[in-house]
This record gives sequence, C-alpha cells and structure tokens, in this order.
Amino acid sequence: MTPSQTQTELRMTRHIRASRERVFDAWIRPALLSRWLGPEAVTVDSVELDPRVGGRYRIVAREAGQTRVVTGEYKELVHGRKLVMTWAFEGPTRHDTLLTVLFEDLDGGTELTLIHERFASAEDMGHHEQGWVGSLDKLAAAMAGPIG
Repeated sequence: MTPSQTQTELRMTRHIRASRERVFDAWIRPALLSRWLGPEAVTVDSVELDPRVGGRYRIVAREAGQTRVVTGEYKELVHGRKLVMTWAFEGPTRHDTLLTVLFEDLDGGTELTLIHERFASAEDMGHHEQGWVGSLDKLAAAMAGPIG
C-alpha cells in the first residue's frame, strides 16, 4: 500500500488479489462491507446502503465501547470502476468529506485507489489514514477467501 497526502487529501493505493467486480461488490453489499470496514478493533453493527447516485448510506460501528455512525450520499457510481460519496461522522462536529474509490485491473487482481479529501484538519486526516490502512488490510484478507 502506498499512502500519500497533502493538507486536505489522503491518497492510498492497494493491490488486491480479486477481480474488480468482486472488490467493488465488497463496497456496495452490506453483508460484505460489514466484514472489513474499520481497523482491527472496530466491529460493524449495522450497514444500510442505497448504492445509486443520490442514494444514502449509514454505517454503525463500535470501538472500545464507543459507537460511531458514518453517513453520506453517493455522488457517482460506475459499477466495477468508481465510487464517489460524501463521508461524515454524525455528531456536533460533523464535517462532510469526499471519498473517491477507483478500481482498475492489475496483474490478475485489482488496483484500488482511495482518495479521501476535504478534511477539517491534518489531525482529522491522520485519524482517517489509520482507519483506512486497517480497513484495506481487512478488505484484502476478506478477498483472499470465499465471499458470497
């Protein structure tokens, strides 16, 4: 995985040994998303997705006894190729960011590029970077086994 960042943009690439369609589906199917989203200490309690332009999503997760809810809206969806969505944690300090995920064929698998931008601070971006590194590790592991 190669992370790079500016003050307001986090960019990561990851090679995953699974087809583009399979990796893409892991982002838009609730049962699959709940298996890998969040770093190791995070448990996903519920996932509601309406994967279409203008559709919304809501994910409830727990870490160390604290519940966090992330919500957003799908802005662009090209099946098997691209997802663009807003991303924000519910609460008094809510700040909408923009998440873009690109899927390309590479070496018998998928090169996933994640671009997360419009952070309120470098500290906020750093927290998200840690979360995405752990999430993408879990996604790669989930894709290594059977997935339904």
